[in-house]
Amino acid sequence: MTEPPPKKPENIFEAVSQFEKKLHEHEQTEPAQEPLQALFQQCQKLHEELSTRIDREFERSGISERQYRAYINRPQNFSEKDWQRLQ
Repeated sequence: MTEPPPKKPENIFEAVSQFEKKLHEHEQTEPAQEPLQALFQQCQKLHEELSTRIDREFERSGISERQYRAYINRPQNFSEKDWQRLQ
């Protein structure tokens, strides 16, 4: 019996967390149980979904990717704990 699909992530951190959980699950199973092509397609789909969500968030927020990168690359913008998580 297959388990229900996970809920759609609400933000990038949830998406990464779900991806890490899925990756860990695959590490626990033998690769022969799921063809490599299917895994590749799942990764492509996740990549496309994340890319679309990121583009939408940039549009919604009114900041550019360049401005975002400048912001996240400054440790002064984060608590020490959050900065460590980003590294």
